[in-house]
Amino acid sequence: MPEKTIPILPCRALPPVLDFYTALGFEVTYQQRSPNPYAVVERGGIELQFFATSTASPTDRSAPATS
Repeated sequence: MPEKTIPILPCRALPPVLDFYTALGFEVTYQQRSPNPYAVVERGGIELQFFATSTASPTDRSAPATS
């Protein structure tokens, strides 16, 4: 079986993210509202996973420091 990479992406709230991806033709295949908001969308062979967090910022591009 070939390896598969599935990104798990942060977001501030799931509903607008799910609306956006369903408009692009993705299907919501899993959604958890409590205790931790989490969702999975799929289209063809593409799977994306999202978790909601109040600390997500689209402008935060910081990377961990390296030695």
